[in-house]
Amino acid sequence: MRSLLTIALILAGTVSAGARDRLDADWGTDCGRDVQCWLEIRPVPAIGAYTVRYVAADGKDASAIRCEAKGNIPVSGDADTFIGTLAGRTVTIRQTAPAEITVSGNGTLCDGPFKVDGRYGPIGD
Repeated sequence: MRSLLTIALILAGTVSAGARDRLDADWGTDCGRDVQCWLEIRPVPAIGAYTVRYVAADGKDASAIRCEAKGNIPVSGDADTFIGTLAGRTVTIRQTAPAEITVSGNGTLCDGPFKVDGRYGPIGD
């Protein structure tokens, strides 16, 4: 009986340890003709925040970056809304559905037409 309890506890720990942060992903959006845009969001548990990188690149060559902005978004008490800075501007990231985030409050970046505001879906799997 004790062996079964031990195995059950080990399996439960393995499942919970493998849980992935729901914002930890690359998120894409439609940002205009001949451009591809995405956010890279990664948790940094040591500082209780997410690092966020916004990229706008050529529509055919993702390595030809036209605009890049970085920032940190602290983990907040609200499980669905995160407020922080991106390129020195206040930005709100809100999880609006299991596979969707909405970004608002930043306007344009890189002195150009690159708008970070909008709805994003996960890229890849």
